[in-house]
Amino acid sequence: THRAGLPGLEGAGYIWSDQSQATPVDYGWDAPSLVSGWEALSFTALTEAYTGTPVVIRLINGDLLCMTIQADATVTGEPITPYYYTTSTSTWAALSTLKLDDPAEQGGMGLTQLPSGRVLLFVQTADNAQVDAYYSDDNGTSWDAYARRVLDDPPGTADIKRMSACYSADEVLLIVEWEDGSSNQTASVYGSHTLGASFTQTVADWNTSESAEIESVRIVAGLAGGFVVGYASSPGSSAYKTRRLSTALADLTVQDEVALGGGNSAGHFSSFALWRDECGLLYSLRYDTTNSGVGVIARSDDDGLSWEDFGKNTKVLSLHE
Repeated sequence: THRAGLPGLEGAGYIWSDQSQATPVDYGWDAPSLVSGWEALSFTALTEAYTGTPVVIRLINGDLLCMTIQADATVTGEPITPYYYTTSTSTWAALSTLKLDDPAEQGGMGLTQLPSGRVLLFVQTADNAQVDAYYSDDNGTSWDAYARRVLDDPPGTADIKRMSACYSADEVLLIVEWEDGSSNQTASVYGSHTLGASFTQTVADWNTSESAEIESVRIVAGLAGGFVVGYASSPGSSAYKTRRLSTALADLTVQDEVALGGGNSAGHFSSFALWRDECGLLYSLRYDTTNSGVGVIARSDDDGLSWEDFGKNTKVLSLHE
């Protein structure tokens, strides 16, 4: 019998029916499985909406907070609508809209939560050259300004595309993706010892340092502090990679690269997700052009030092953790 999902670690699930009895009885067993099926979720009540790259975090209380839906430029202030997922009821709900002090169309916001419960949101400014920070002490219900223009040295070109943020051990790592004047996808890397109120640049132009275009950056906190950074780079036959960073103020470009398992390739509009489960294992999900555009799951049990392909999901077009 065919069912949605992937074979589990102990093998595939199966089901059969004993037709020899007057009243046939069904039997079966499902192996433990990372993925039991895929469900497409969409939400917006805005009649004029713009959807950037979604960012979703699991809050300390176990619920989810998502930032992505934004009114387009025809709506004054281009307000952003956070969405909240309550795990106990399995429902999404729109929260109060956030109007930025310096409104701008967001390509992809940075979102992370501090141990105190405070949620930090990083957004690009109207000139597309800097980053402002907002905070919420009620899991996204209300927001206030946290810090203005937090980057000590902005990207070389005022063309921010998206960003990724993560807290770990009293530090915040922020990676800002942008496009240079030659249409190359690149990124600048920043570390903060002020819980995201200000950032020091550690990498000015990833593409210049590495001679490789960078996009779809994702960050998770390391098990013993520091960070694991995943990304897509091109050119390269194994383009999805991770690097470990011991501190937010270290140079990411000199850290060892680890290629994800299996052949893969990335180009513009690649998609990549990176997350950690309750047991501490790392998982990644990548858009794999060498396998007819499927989503390939890889797993790491050593905090990103090595990866092994785990399974595939057919025809995944856009992936977000």
